[in-house]
Amino acid sequence: MTNALNRTVADVFDTYVYMLGITQGAYSYSTAVGLFKSVVGVILVFGTNKLAKYFGQSGFY
Repeated sequence: MTNALNRTVADVFDTYVYMLGITQGAYSYSTAVGLFKSVVGVILVFGTNKLAKYFGQSGFY
């Protein structure tokens, strides 16, 4: 659903990885971007869990 007019504002990590990996063939670079996205997600989940426990709420573990 992106085109040349809205690509600069509609590009998120998932569509960026897709565009690089599938359409342009930059598999190694898109793998690195996807791995970075996963690491950021894990850090956010663990950070939110620690913050919830700090405020006295129940966390994930």
